[in-house]
Amino acid sequence: MRLSPFCLILLSQYRYTMKKLLFTILLLFTCVFAFGQALEISLQGGIKEVPNDLDARVYSPVKDQNNKSCALIKVSVTNTLKNPLTLDVGGLGVTKREERENGEIWFYVPYQVKNLSFRCQDYNDIPIIPVQLKEATVYTLKFQTSVLAQT
Repeated sequence: MRLSPFCLILLSQYRYTMKKLLFTILLLFTCVFAFGQALEISLQGGIKEVPNDLDARVYSPVKDQNNKSCALIKVSVTNTLKNPLTLDVGGLGVTKREERENGEIWFYVPYQVKNLSFRCQDYNDIPIIPVQLKEATVYTLKFQTSVLAQT
């Protein structure tokens, strides 16, 4: 059975349209997958007290709203972050945030804080970190980020 030239043209157009549609769908899924992924950020180890670091007591002390010395949390990140790292400690609030020249981020918080909740836009959720802080004491935290975060 032979198809007429008109039917061959219609069949050719149908195949071309289906190829375009398939390509568009694949492109759409690729874009959603590539841009829909959250960048990875994870905690390395846990919060560590640094008793011999005198920054919170002597060199850079900060007082909270009750005139008590704040605990200092020094955060280091392995790669450059795409967006600023923020810390939520509930109603007590972060007293001061400093970005240091060495790449560390210093958070001064009231020592009564019980939970640390870090956030960074475009990154996955970071689990809440339960803590028992001491007045005028330095603590360190290290975060690992995906290489995609470098700029």
